[in-house]
Amino acid sequence: MHIALTAVTVLYGGVFVVSGTGQLADRGPLRTPAAACGFSPAACQGIGALELLGGAGLLTAGYLMVAGAVAAAGLFLLTAAAFL
Repeated sequence: MHIALTAVTVLYGGVFVVSGTGQLADRGPLRTPAAACGFSPAACQGIGALELLGGAGLLTAGYLMVAGAVAAAGLFLLTAAAFL
């Protein structure tokens, strides 16, 4: 069970790190779902920073348990807010 949890944590952490890095990269006009909904470029970059930090927190969950739990809670709230 520990191996499966670690694998899922690394998978989700990697997805959020890649997504956050993509939103923070300066590549002209943003073509993200947040930009399509009318968010400003600064808000899109803020969301990208939150995703990057949350993904990094998930990747360090094996070493820092508190950081992993806080990152997971933050990413849950970010994803729930995006769903609404």
